Amino acid sequence: MFDDNNLKNFNFPKMPFVLGFGGLIPFVFCVIIIVFDIDSSFDPAKILLYYGSVILSFVGAITWGFATKEKTENKLQQYLFLWSVLPALMAFLALVISQAESFLLLILGFLLAYLVDKKIQHKLSIPSWYIFLRLQLTIVVVICLCIGLTQDLF
Repeated sequence: MFDDNNLKNFNFPKMPFVLGFGGLIPFVFCVIIIVFDIDSSFDPAKILLYYGSVILSFVGAITWGFATKEKTENKLQQYLFLWSVLPALMAFLALVISQAESFLLLILGFLLAYLVDKKIQHKLSIPSWYIFLRLQLTIVVVICLCIGLTQDLF
């Protein structure tokens, strides 16, 4: 999918990468607390769920932005508007169901959101750097949520 030659050809804007990876700090911080069983004044699994819900909602909002870029109303735009609210609804639901189900729902939400972005990439001329960044961020987020899920199960 991506090799070194393709990566060299990307015109990477630095700010989205810095902010995107900076947004991983709460996920990684909570996972460190969970993995090393560090005593804390808060429940790191709950923080993972709360923050994951916020970020999943944000990812849906990005799709809303993609939909608004369509010059004329069409089926793709309607699909994107419909899809763009589902991550927020999934995130909200994740806040009111059991913790294990919440982790599973967020994991599913992040994976689906990436797949939707990947599928529409060429139809909307989404830059390759964005899809590459989304893949990297999604991988880290899903791993963190999986660790939170396993902590919740065991």
